[in-house]
Amino acid sequence: MWKLLRNLVLVIVLMAGILKLLAWYAVGHDAPRVLGQLAPFVQLKYASLSTDLNGRITFENVQARPAATHRRFHADRVTFSGPNLLWLIKHSLFHENYLPDDFTIRADGVSLPAPLPWLRRPWMDPHTFVLFPDAGCNGAALGRNDYRKMGLPSRQNHAQFDYRYDFAGHRLDVALTVAAPGFSRVTAQAEIRQFDPDQLAQAGLARDLRIEQASADYADLGYMKRRARYCAARAGLSVSQFTDNHVAAATALLRQHQINPSPELIALYRHLAQQGGTVNALSLPTKGFVLGSWNETGAEAIWRQLNVTARYKSSPPIMFGLEFESPPPAQPATTIASAAQIVSVPPAVIAPATPTIRVPAPERMVRDMSAPTITSTQVLVREPPAVAAVRPTAATEGDRAARTGSAAPPVATSPAANEQLYPILPSSPRPPPDSTLALVWKPTIEPLPPATPLRRDYTVIPFSRLRHEIGRKIRLVTEGGNKVEGYVVRVDEDSVRLRVDRGGGDAQFDLRRSRIRQVQLLRK
Repeated sequence: MWKLLRNLVLVIVLMAGILKLLAWYAVGHDAPRVLGQLAPFVQLKYASLSTDLNGRITFENVQARPAATHRRFHADRVTFSGPNLLWLIKHSLFHENYLPDDFTIRADGVSLPAPLPWLRRPWMDPHTFVLFPDAGCNGAALGRNDYRKMGLPSRQNHAQFDYRYDFAGHRLDVALTVAAPGFSRVTAQAEIRQFDPDQLAQAGLARDLRIEQASADYADLGYMKRRARYCAARAGLSVSQFTDNHVAAATALLRQHQINPSPELIALYRHLAQQGGTVNALSLPTKGFVLGSWNETGAEAIWRQLNVTARYKSSPPIMFGLEFESPPPAQPATTIASAAQIVSVPPAVIAPATPTIRVPAPERMVRDMSAPTITSTQVLVREPPAVAAVRPTAATEGDRAARTGSAAPPVATSPAANEQLYPILPSSPRPPPDSTLALVWKPTIEPLPPATPLRRDYTVIPFSRLRHEIGRKIRLVTEGGNKVEGYVVRVDEDSVRLRVDRGGGDAQFDLRRSRIRQVQLLRK
C-alpha cells in the first residue's frame, strides 16, 4: 500500500514538472510573437521569465517604453496571472490572440520616469503618490533624507491591474491600484457596459467607451500625520497651524490653474491632511457620456456630466465641488473699427500691408456670409467687437474732400446703426396688421424668470457603502426606472434587504444588486 502511494506521488510530481516545463517552453517561444504584436503600442524588454503550476508568468527586470514617447518605465518584477495552467499552455502552443475573461497583472519595484505630463509633483508625487507633497512645508521639496527622519521605510512601490469581463452581460470591470508602503495607496475602478474585447485592437477606443460608473479610493498609510508633525516642527508651528498653511497652499495651487474647490471639499481635505484616513470618490456619469467628449467640451461641462461625490471615511458623502474658470481671451493685436462704421483711407496715405476694414450693407452681408471673400484690403466683420471705434482724423477727411470734391461721409457711430445691422428680435411675434393689438404692439424682450435651484432630498452613494448605513432610509432606483424606499436591514455582496412601511404594517424583501441602477441615501 505504501509503495503504491509513493509511486502515485512520484507520478504526480513528474507530471507537474512536465507541465511546468512545457509551459515554460511554450511561453518562452510564444513571447517574441506577443511582443511583436504589442510593438506598435509599447516596446517591452525583460531579462528572464518563469512559470508556475497556477498559470502565472513572471518576468524579471522589465522595461517598457510607449511608442508615442521616449520615457521608460521600469519594474523589478511583473507577474501575469491567467485563468489556469492549461489555458496558458493552450494559448501559447496554438498562438491564440484573445484575452482571457479574467486576469491580473502585478508589477513590483515600479519606478516612473519624471516628469510625466499627467502626474506632476506639485499635484501628486510620482514616487509616493502623496497629494500636494510639498505644499506649506517652508517651500522645500521633501526627499529621502526627510523620509528617513520621519521613520519611513524605503519605498518598494507596486501596481496591480485587474481585468474582469462578463461575456453574458457584455460588462467589463477594471481596477488599477498603485501603492507606496508607508505613504499612500490609490485604487481606481470602472464599470463599462456594452463592451466588446475585439475593440481593444481598434484605434480611438477611448473615444467610444461608455462608463456606467467609476470610483477612486485614496488611502493614507500613515504619512499625513508624520508629515504634519515633521513640517510643523521644522517651521516652529503647531500641527493645526501647519495644516492651515498646507491647505491654503494647495488651494492656491488649484486656483492658479483656474480650478476653484468648494468649501465642503476644502474641509474634507483638511481632515485628510491632519488626521489621515481614506477618501472615496464615486462618479455616476450622465447617460450618453463618452470619454471622447473631453476634447470637444469644456472642463466645466465634463465635470458636471461626471456627477462626482466624495466622502471621508464613513462620513456622509458630499458633492466633489470643482469650478473651472475659462482662460482669459487673447487681446487682439490691432484695433478694429465698430461694425457700423466704414473706414476709407486713401491708398496714398496708408502702407500696402495695412488692411482697410469694410462692412457691407446688412442685406449684402447676409448674402456674403455663406462664402465671404477676405483680401488684404477688405475684412468682413460679422459681429460687433467690444472695442472703441476708430475715427478718421480731420486731415484725412480734408484730403478726401479735396480729391473727390465732396464732403466726407459722416461716420456712423450711433446705437441705431448697430441695431440696424444687428436687430434684436422681440420675444413675441408681431400681431396681424388688421388687429387691434397691432396699434399698441411694440417689439420688446421679456426677461426669463430666474431659474429655481434644484434641491435634492438625497445623496447618491455606491452599493458597497450600504453596509455602513444599516437602519438608514434609502431610495433604490431599479433598471426599469422604478423607485423603492425603505430602511436598510441587511446587506451582502449580491443583494440588500429593505424594511418597507405598508401602512398597516412593515414588510421586508430582498432586491438583487444587478437590478439596482442607483442608491440614494435620503437626508434626515
